[in-house]
Amino acid sequence: MIQSFRDLSVWQKSMDLVVRVYEGSEAELQTQIELARRLRMLSETDAHSLLQDVSEVGRMLAGLLKSLPRH
Repeated sequence: MIQSFRDLSVWQKSMDLVVRVYEGSEAELQTQIELARRLRMLSETDAHSLLQDVSEVGRMLAGLLKSLPRH
C-alpha cells in the first residue's frame, strides 16, 4: 500500500537516476573547482571550502539513498 510519495516506484527510480547523474556531476564539480583554483579564479581557501561542501553533500546524498528501501 502506498503511504507516501517515497513508496512510488517512479520516485524510487528517479532517485536512482539522480544518484547516477550526481556521482558523475560530483566528480565534474570537483574538477571544475580545482581548475578554477589553478587558474587563480578561486583562492586556495575558497576552493578548499567548496570541495568540502561538495564532499559533504555527496556523503549526505549517499546516506539518504542508503536509508531508502530498495524494491
